[in-house]
Amino acid sequence: MKKRIVATVLCTLGLCGLLVGCGAPAPQPTASDAPKTETQTQTDDKNTKESKTEQPAPAEELPKNSVLVYFDDEGYKRLVEDMAAGKVPKKCEALFDQMGGLPSVAVTDEDQIKQMYDYVSNIRVLDASGMSITDSYHYVYFELQDGTKVGLRFEGAGNLVRPDTNYAVEGDAVLWAKVRELQGATTGDDHVHPIVVADEDDLVESCPTSAMAGEVVRVSTKAVLDVQTVVTVNGQRLTNSHGLTWEFVMPDVPVEVRVFTEEYPFGGGS
Repeated sequence: MKKRIVATVLCTLGLCGLLVGCGAPAPQPTASDAPKTETQTQTDDKNTKESKTEQPAPAEELPKNSVLVYFDDEGYKRLVEDMAAGKVPKKCEALFDQMGGLPSVAVTDEDQIKQMYDYVSNIRVLDASGMSITDSYHYVYFELQDGTKVGLRFEGAGNLVRPDTNYAVEGDAVLWAKVRELQGATTGDDHVHPIVVADEDDLVESCPTSAMAGEVVRVSTKAVLDVQTVVTVNGQRLTNSHGLTWEFVMPDVPVEVRVFTEEYPFGGGS
């Protein structure tokens, strides 16, 4: 009889424990365990996309003859390193000079500064030119976050100024077209259009990279023997020339100037 009582007591205690356990409050889920709302999911997706946004290319990913890596220049290195680290300069200032008749322009919008950096980093060095043009002093410079200024100077489009000598460069036309666009917006002249030059045989001595609608544009070419030089504007052949200088009136649209040579008709020569 005593054994039966003990068993009954143990069973009763076990049942009480079970009931107490069942009545205990369940642990609350943490924030990480809780199911995400639609808004949270969209925010996470946005953050993931933003984290994957590409930064400007580091030095090793720029063109090998990019003006920013071609020279052993500490300022250029700083600019490339800052951009690769996401430290966008505070300002970019530029001038496309036409005998002092145009203003400099300043860009402070971060996206536009990145665009200007992209244009500059894709300017490619060809070779030392030694050429100097004394009436066109273009420049572009960036003000880094610590106040340091890093810039490039040009004596005419395609002609970079360096301490030792001047260098012929290519790929700067898109930069100057953008600068002219900004200058046009500043002066109230919004009819400035880019001029893209196709010159596979290196025949062009000088040609502006943009012009205002109605402006007379002059293209100077090199002398060649036994063949004739042909200059076309948007496919139309130019006939108005003064020796090696060709002229046309800028239309109210962007243009492509193409320069090439062809045989003289009927076997003629120069």
